[in-house]
Amino acid sequence: MRRFMGVMLVMLCCCAPTVRESFQRDALARASYEMRCPADQLQITGLNKGLDETLINGEQVGVDGCGQRVVYVNVYPTGWVANTQSSGSP
Repeated sequence: MRRFMGVMLVMLCCCAPTVRESFQRDALARASYEMRCPADQLQITGLNKGLDETLINGEQVGVDGCGQRVVYVNVYPTGWVANTQSSGSP
């Protein structure tokens, strides 16, 4: 049983996307559209943990680009949603 649990844990860790992978796959195009800014001009920052950490519910990503700043939150099962309105970057 312990071996089975160990194998399942390894499989889960290897299959779960990182914050960066999930945001780039599922939300970058939306952020680009909402901010009216080309995706290649957007910079993403992990706000509550690093972008290369395993994605869990509640992760926050800050997006800066074209003089704007928006925060997106990963909400299960919905996905990434804007948590702030676009505002000018400092």
